[in-house]
Amino acid sequence: MSREFLLRVVDPVGFDQSNGFSGVDRVHEGRRRHPRTIEKPSEDFKLWQLFDDPKYQNHEIVYTYDFSDNWEHRLTITGRADATEHFAVLSGTGHPVAEDFGGVRGWQDLKAAYLAKEPTPEQRGRREWFETRASNADSRGLGAGNVDVWDMEAINAELPDMFDRFERMGQENEAQMQNWNEGLRTKTTKK
Repeated sequence: MSREFLLRVVDPVGFDQSNGFSGVDRVHEGRRRHPRTIEKPSEDFKLWQLFDDPKYQNHEIVYTYDFSDNWEHRLTITGRADATEHFAVLSGTGHPVAEDFGGVRGWQDLKAAYLAKEPTPEQRGRREWFETRASNADSRGLGAGNVDVWDMEAINAELPDMFDRFERMGQENEAQMQNWNEGLRTKTTKK
C-alpha cells in the first residue's frame, strides 16, 4: 500500500536536465514518492514554514539523510520553544552514527564490534577505522558506554556556523558538478 504524505520537500541539488544526474543518490527515490503528495523545491520552502504551520503539528516528519545509506530521522513537532538567535537542540540521545559505514546494518555491526569480548580481526578493523579514519572519527570509540554519549553543548556550539558550512559545501558540490558536466560535454563532443 502506498503512503500519502502531507508534503514532500525535494532538494534538486545540482540537477542537470541534459543527463538526469542530480548529485544525489536516487536509489530509494521510488518509495519516497506518492502521486497525491504535494512537492515543494527546497529552495522555495524553508523549515520555519513547516515548523510554524499548525497543520504539520503532531505529524511525523521523515528526514532522509545520506541517500546512499538511507538514514531516516523521524521527528514530530509538538510545539515551539522561545525564540533564539539561531537553532538550538533541546534534547537528544545516542552517539552520532558513523558516516559512510553502510547505513543501519553497518552501524549495528560497528556497535557489535565494540560489544564483543573477543573481537574478530574484522571487528578490530572496524574499530580502528571508526577511531582513526571515519570522516566523523571518534578516538574514544563506542566502548565503555560511549555509544550513549551525546554532547548537546558541543552540538549547540557548532549550530551557528553550520549554515555557513553547508553553504560552502553546496558551492563546492555545485562547482564539482559543473566540472563533471563539462567533462561529459567534452567527451561527447570528441566522439
